[in-house]
Amino acid sequence: MSKQFRACVIGCTSRWYQRIHHPALQRLADKVNLVAAASRDAERRKAITSQMGFDRAYADIDDMLDKEKPDYAVVCVAPSSVAELACKVLERGVPLFTEKPVGETVEDGRRVLAAAERAGVPNMVAFNRRFNPLLLRAKTLIEERGDVSQYVCEFLRHDVRAPSRRMGSSLHAIDALRFLAGEVASFSGAGSSVQYFDEKMVAASFHLSFETGAVGSFTFNVRVGRAYERYRVSGENWMATVSLGPPGTFDDRWWMTLEVGNREVERIHLPSLDPARQCTGYTNGFWGEHEHFVECLATGRQPSPDVASAVRSMELAREMFVAVAPPEQVKE
Repeated sequence: MSKQFRACVIGCTSRWYQRIHHPALQRLADKVNLVAAASRDAERRKAITSQMGFDRAYADIDDMLDKEKPDYAVVCVAPSSVAELACKVLERGVPLFTEKPVGETVEDGRRVLAAAERAGVPNMVAFNRRFNPLLLRAKTLIEERGDVSQYVCEFLRHDVRAPSRRMGSSLHAIDALRFLAGEVASFSGAGSSVQYFDEKMVAASFHLSFETGAVGSFTFNVRVGRAYERYRVSGENWMATVSLGPPGTFDDRWWMTLEVGNREVERIHLPSLDPARQCTGYTNGFWGEHEHFVECLATGRQPSPDVASAVRSMELAREMFVAVAPPEQVKE
């Protein structure tokens, strides 16, 4: 019988944890034992054991980590609190699975990275695009075919807050591009001067040069009429295109095509999948990221993306934002 890992959760009462991570962990009940979670609220502590299935509930996070000594901890809190709590976990030598980003700022992320390097334990940041089945198929095609000359990403959102120093949710797309294409060697870009209700930059476009020799483009706009993201990979006489809806959706925005010699030779449309996989947990990669982390714990491999990779995505996002945003927004 495989080992059952004892897990503690920090942030189990957050909506994101309850909608996304808790169902993914419940699927792994034969491998993961949810031993404890913490909340300062007495009523919520009752729900932790009576409704969510944890063995124990604590009012204090430090008390929980010290007494339970878990095999790993899940951190799912607001970006402003991630760095502090992730460091609490790592400083105790406990393996870490945490939501992204690993802090409010790049400096926060680097603090978590330093703690991870001192601890020397498995750590992973939940950039779920890396476990999306359509992007994974594109990644396989890249590895099988090689000769990729260009990567294109278009990240569009409907009526959301303007990008922050971390580029807002478009940080996901920047990390996904790194996953597909490798490291960015250089970039140039421009931000739109057109502003809307919050008087901030809402759109920008970048030209990218990758260390592999390929080129690419990245465009984001957070105030368009429909939310989706597209990735296109081009090689010699072939092209793969991936279309994704925003997290939590499952509709006609989710598909992948492979075209060779001006002919479509492969199409994956997620609503046509096995019914057991027709859900956001699978399509958004939420199942896969938890499965990957637990498998790495079992085999002794380092999970990916780890804190070091997550911080590099944050650094790149910050560099891109500073390059195109108005100076007054860079200082925020």
